[in-house]
Amino acid sequence: GWTPIHLPLVDERLDKRPLPDGVEAIVWPRNGADSDAPAELKRRKAALAGILAELEPDVVIAGPVQSGAYLAALAGAKPLVTVSWGSDLLVDADATEESRAITRYALDNSSAVFGDCLAVREAVHRYSSIPDNRIVTFPWGIDLARFTPGPSALTVRRDLGWNDNEVFISTRSWEPLYAVDVLIRAFASVRERRPTARLILLGDGS
Repeated sequence: GWTPIHLPLVDERLDKRPLPDGVEAIVWPRNGADSDAPAELKRRKAALAGILAELEPDVVIAGPVQSGAYLAALAGAKPLVTVSWGSDLLVDADATEESRAITRYALDNSSAVFGDCLAVREAVHRYSSIPDNRIVTFPWGIDLARFTPGPSALTVRRDLGWNDNEVFISTRSWEPLYAVDVLIRAFASVRERRPTARLILLGDGS
C-alpha cells in the first residue's frame, strides 16, 4: 500500500540496474553543477521544500548524514529517517567542527536512524540524544539460522586446493577509507597462528 518515490541527490549511480517496479523516480531541479556553496545549498533546500509540500510524503528516508539527511532536515522533512552509510558517522562526522555541527543538526531533526552495525549505533548516541529504541541496526549479510542453502556449488576451493583451509573473504574496495592495509596486517598475524588460513580480497581500487 506504499508508493515509494526516488529522488537522487546527485547524478552518479553506482548501481546501473533500473529501479524496481512500482518505484516512481522524480528528477531533481538543477541549476548547473553540484556544489557545496551556501547559495547552492539554499537553492536545493528551497527546491526540496517545494517537492515535499507538493508530495506530502508520509515519511522521508535520506542519507548519508551530512548530505541527503542534512538537506532533508533543512527542508523540514518530517518524519525523517536518516540512513547512515557508515563512513559518514565513523569518519566524516568528526572531520571538522562544521561537519560535527551538520551531523548533530541532521540527527537532532531525525525521528529515527538506520545503520548497519553497532559502531554506527554508538556514533548516533555520541552525536545526538535519539533514544536507543529509535536506532535500527540491520547488518549486511545472511542470518544462517534462517537461510541455509546447503553445500556451495562454487569450485573455487577445489580449484585452489583449499578444501581443508579456513578462507576469509573481504568485499571492500581497495581504498584508504576501508583500511584494507589493516586487514592485511591482521591476517598476517592470523597466518602466524593458523598457517592454513587463506584470504581473498575481492574487487579493486586505487
